[in-house]
Amino acid sequence: MGQELGATPNGRKAGEPISHGANPHPGFRRDGAATAITAAVASVQPGYGNAAPLQLDIDPSAIRGADATSIVESLIRTHFALGGTQINLNVLNAEEVLEAYADPAKHPELVVRVTGFSAYFSSLSPAMRKFVVDRMITEGKAS
Repeated sequence: MGQELGATPNGRKAGEPISHGANPHPGFRRDGAATAITAAVASVQPGYGNAAPLQLDIDPSAIRGADATSIVESLIRTHFALGGTQINLNVLNAEEVLEAYADPAKHPELVVRVTGFSAYFSSLSPAMRKFVVDRMITEGKAS
């Protein structure tokens, strides 16, 4: 969505996809502050159902060491403690995702969480693959 929408104040250009659910626009936080995004999305819950799920994309190389699992667990538990109701979680290597974007045949087994569903990355339309890459890789848009 967003093809018919003009530019918006958050830096989104005319025609680009709109923000993914309650998440900020892809690339909005260049520092990848998952804690800030997690808290922000939890704070906009309407109080019923799963109307504002958190889309959380984690590159395992970003969280290393013996504490990696407990860090992710804490992030998830905190989101729910703050009022969050659902998390759509991808744990994917950014390099592999970019390789699959350039040539989907290189990684036919790659499954991504799109929103309320999971799909083989290679089965997505080129526009949807770009949307997923842009959402996950905040240091530069896919071309």
